Amino acid sequence: MKEAVSLETERTDDIPLLLTHMQHMQLAILLDKYVPTHGLRKGLSMGELTLVWLTHVLISGRSSDEPGPGPGRSETHHPARVRTGGPDPFGCDG
Repeated sequence: MKEAVSLETERTDDIPLLLTHMQHMQLAILLDKYVPTHGLRKGLSMGELTLVWLTHVLISGRSSDEPGPGPGRSETHHPARVRTGGPDPFGCDG
């Protein structure tokens, strides 16, 4: 007789994943080494601050409420056209 298999899934957020990956790459140390700062700076280093900013930029690029390409959808649709329903303000008719 086979045993029942219990499977649990958890949602993984992308913020800790991105920060951990950039820390593993030692990106903050590399940036601190090559980006000079003045001596009066307190708090986060420029490298650490850049990691937080870069994470924000990367997660801002995707939005789960905007429809992505799917069955019957063109890969070249522009989000501005989807939101407004009007002409593309950037002139990217696709």
